[in-house]
Amino acid sequence: EEGSNDAAVVTHILDCIVGSVETNGDSTTARRLLELLAAVIVVANKKKKNAISIVTRIVAFSECAVESVRSSMTFLIGKLLERFSDDHGEATYDALQQALVARFTDKAVSVRAAAVSCCKVEHDPDITTSKCWILQHDPSATNRALAAKFVPISLQTIDYIIHRIRDVKESVRVAALEAFVGHQGDLEAHHMAAIVQAGWTERYVIIDELN
Repeated sequence: EEGSNDAAVVTHILDCIVGSVETNGDSTTARRLLELLAAVIVVANKKKKNAISIVTRIVAFSECAVESVRSSMTFLIGKLLERFSDDHGEATYDALQQALVARFTDKAVSVRAAAVSCCKVEHDPDITTSKCWILQHDPSATNRALAAKFVPISLQTIDYIIHRIRDVKESVRVAALEAFVGHQGDLEAHHMAAIVQAGWTERYVIIDELN
């Protein structure tokens, strides 16, 4: 009974935040509140106090017709996945992960941006694949640049990032180059050569930071 009461309180707070976002838009204040709410949900999950019912409601809101609500819920899902990263395979994690992956192909640029930028889960192959899809195919240069920043660098993803050094938009090219800053020690010689070759085009790019 105590768990049910806790879940009811959290659900009520969630509903209030969603109502505010629906009326006033996805604001910095709303995201700060959602970050705090994520911490509360994690505690409830550890105590097995009906967190899955709260997650189910969040997932439903993430499919809302209102863009600002979908964007804010995508942000919340990302924050929860960061905190649930050790629970891969559990019901709460899987429900959140599937909801997030769906938002990478959302029709709204802002929702896709929320999906690619808010989640720092690096061990999940489905999320990484979705980020690489944004990096390759998103029509928004802003989102492609965000993906270059948030795609984890690995042998599986490095070629995708290198390819964006030839992007038609300078902001994306610079973001792709900056993604490698600090990772030079993780790269093989042929990777470094590929980066230089990709940047050595008629388009102007800044490569000094890689030296």
